[in-house]
Amino acid sequence: MWVFLIVIVGMTTVVAGVLTHPAFGVFRHVSTEKIHNSPNYYNGMFQNQEPTPQFTGKKNKGGAFRMLWRFLTDRDSVRIPIEPIETVKTDLKALPTDEDWVVWFGHSSYLFCLGGMRFLVDPVLKPEFPSSLMMKAFPGTDIYRPEDLPEIDVLIVTHEHWDHMDYATLRDIRTKVQKVVCPLGIADYLRYWGYTDEQIIELDWYDHSQFSTLNSQFSITCLPSRHRIRRQKGLYRRRWWL
Repeated sequence: MWVFLIVIVGMTTVVAGVLTHPAFGVFRHVSTEKIHNSPNYYNGMFQNQEPTPQFTGKKNKGGAFRMLWRFLTDRDSVRIPIEPIETVKTDLKALPTDEDWVVWFGHSSYLFCLGGMRFLVDPVLKPEFPSSLMMKAFPGTDIYRPEDLPEIDVLIVTHEHWDHMDYATLRDIRTKVQKVVCPLGIADYLRYWGYTDEQIIELDWYDHSQFSTLNSQFSITCLPSRHRIRRQKGLYRRRWWL
């Protein structure tokens, strides 16, 4: 009996330690009033502008459990690259700002220079607990780290999925970032991780923000997409669609 209790207590402690990690964000929201005042937020969540069933098609009939079973047992498709992706590691800090260029890090993470400004999108560059429990970069997409990045004029975080909004990376680069553009609901994570209100630009759908240099002017517009967003903090779920 004592052994059983010790195992239960140990497992409970581990689970509690994971779910209270800063990567899961903060329980209370500074942006709650702004979110609730959004015309796109009602019935406790952001609403898609078109009907969006979670599962579609004949193969997904049966819902989440059948989809999970197919994911674990289906070997018909190749999900892992047969060989590492051919890559070249560039000295990012040496890249000029008087030329336009783009560096892709894998998945949806990339750095580009346009009109003399450096833009960084959804950087996931540091495999650290707890995200390391959920995903692993394919060989060839894991050659850069936060310390390789130059100063960033605009960081763009599109949504809160773990493979787009990485706590360790965003924590380590915050002193390099001038401005962060993100959709409603993301700013609270960033504040919790050390970003200031002066750095953060939070946009609702169809809002836009202007940036300019001596020779160029940019407008970043937040547009809707149909994508489920539910990052947990403990047993609490944010019911957001962004």
